[in-house]
Amino acid sequence: GSSFGGCVANFCNPSDWAQGRSGRLVSSVIKDSVKDRRVFMTIGCHPHYADRMLGVRMDQLAMLVSGRSKYLEAKVVALGECGLDYSKKNTVDKVTQKQVFTEQLKIALEYNLPLVLHIRDAEADGYAVLQSAGVPPDWPIHRHCFTGDWVTASAWLEQYPGSKIGVTGLVTYQEAGRVREMVRNIPLDRLLLETDAPYFLPARTDKTRYPWNSALPGHVLHVAAQVAAIKGVELRVVLEQNLRNVNEIYRVGSDCGGGKESSEKIEIIRAKLN
Repeated sequence: GSSFGGCVANFCNPSDWAQGRSGRLVSSVIKDSVKDRRVFMTIGCHPHYADRMLGVRMDQLAMLVSGRSKYLEAKVVALGECGLDYSKKNTVDKVTQKQVFTEQLKIALEYNLPLVLHIRDAEADGYAVLQSAGVPPDWPIHRHCFTGDWVTASAWLEQYPGSKIGVTGLVTYQEAGRVREMVRNIPLDRLLLETDAPYFLPARTDKTRYPWNSALPGHVLHVAAQVAAIKGVELRVVLEQNLRNVNEIYRVGSDCGGGKESSEKIEIIRAKLN
């Protein structure tokens, strides 16, 4: 609808972007996303699917993010999410995860693309792979769906000053004490609001309106409101800073420091909040 300002959609399952016998076809969802100028995309391979990067899939990934594909052209704004996940939920072996992660980092560096990283229970190896691949400290990185504490987050931000930490609807859960502590301490200019939809439907949301407890992009307002409450600032302050942060990582829109496009977006948000 007209109230939808836009989003960055993450396609991190190779089954979405490497279809058909040739492995060169993309899903109907990606094709539909291309048609909406408000939707930007990231393409990559989640560590849960690292063992599916067989055949031409790494070449297909490189072509899609390079802008040479007839399906995407310049719609891809970052590579990912990619990374390492050593939690019990992931059955892919660590060697395969690190190999696939490394190859994706090389592609991002080759095409000068920001990174969306998923690193879960693999902090030390995450640093090691990034460093061995030659990712500079000032590279634009979205540390997606962060669930750690402030000590871990602050160490990451110091090591990678070009990165920002992503916080989802998890911050609205009463039991997410570590995430709330992190939000309380992190500067607003190092934070990215996200939903990780369809996961993490915000707490106190009317679940009867959302089948299967699925979150939607618009639920980011709940995340912003919780961040504002934790930090003791107005909601508009959080939203305006998030526009700047999105631009710094994804290069979407003009700079909020004076760019006409971003200024107009901020005015729209103010009008809706008044």
